[in-house]
Amino acid sequence: MIKTLLSILLVSALFFSCGDKSDEHLFDFSKYVKKKKFTETALFYFVGINESNSSIYKYNVEKRKASVFWYNRNQRVIDLAVADDFKTAFFIAAHSFGMRGSFPFIDKAKLYRIDPETREVTMLKELGNLIQLYAYWSEEGNYNLIINSFDPKVNTYVIQNTLLYNKFGRLLSDHSETSDLLISGYPTFKLKELQTTSYNNRYRIYTLSDSIFMRNLVSKEKIFIKETNHRLNHVEWISDKSLLVFSTISSGNEEKDKTEDPASLVIYDTLQKKIAKSFSGSSLYRFTITSEFLIFDQGFERNSKIKIIDLKNLNTFDAINIKGGCGLRNIPLNPF
Repeated sequence: MIKTLLSILLVSALFFSCGDKSDEHLFDFSKYVKKKKFTETALFYFVGINESNSSIYKYNVEKRKASVFWYNRNQRVIDLAVADDFKTAFFIAAHSFGMRGSFPFIDKAKLYRIDPETREVTMLKELGNLIQLYAYWSEEGNYNLIINSFDPKVNTYVIQNTLLYNKFGRLLSDHSETSDLLISGYPTFKLKELQTTSYNNRYRIYTLSDSIFMRNLVSKEKIFIKETNHRLNHVEWISDKSLLVFSTISSGNEEKDKTEDPASLVIYDTLQKKIAKSFSGSSLYRFTITSEFLIFDQGFERNSKIKIIDLKNLNTFDAINIKGGCGLRNIPLNPF
């Protein structure tokens, strides 16, 4: 029942690829490429169950200890988006969510911000009753939130609001469009593009037929990574460690997908040109990266946990287990 709702709460950017470029253009362009810096952090936030409600937890890296950070008995956290620098986070909590007929619902939703200095939580906006939402951090460091809701006056109208906040919680823009379900259909979300090209503009990852490849954009070498019928779900490049981290997820083609696990997470060494470590199974493998760690979800619902991999040696640093389940954005539900 809730899978339909979570399919959009957990939705990731669609695979985006660009064409090959000439060497001359590459070297000119690389002067302007912004290298992503992964921040060292002493703590990070995640979602876990507390007294039967999804709440915000914080994890102390030095002590390897998790504790409840924010809990409200009348609200459940449905989406947590931590900034790339780990210094601020926005989250959405709602009184209830589920399905009504053919449509998902999110009732009495509210948007909150976690202050990085005071560690206080501030409510930014009452979002009201929603159908679906999609949130992400842009490369510019702004929080993007797209929400769909029914028009209160015309029941065939759906209003899509696109809100943009800076990291301090200031609303930069609020744009809305109305769609008539009978004429233009249900409004879709413009999803964040995958970072398929490395930040130093040297490599690009892409899918071709039933395989994933990496192309060296300087030498034009085509490098095979793995065979899979999955689509790319999330991509990160760690240039200073020469690592490519990506997750894949089932394409939805049952005939093709039945030969492999529904999802995978891969750490690929771009210098050695080989897979350094991989995980596969019935998980979404949502992940984030700090300067020291790869942190990712594993499992679903009550069996969900968070694993932390030390990027120096690729060994397990810790595993976070919360009674009732936990995840980086919310409690992972099985979409497969």
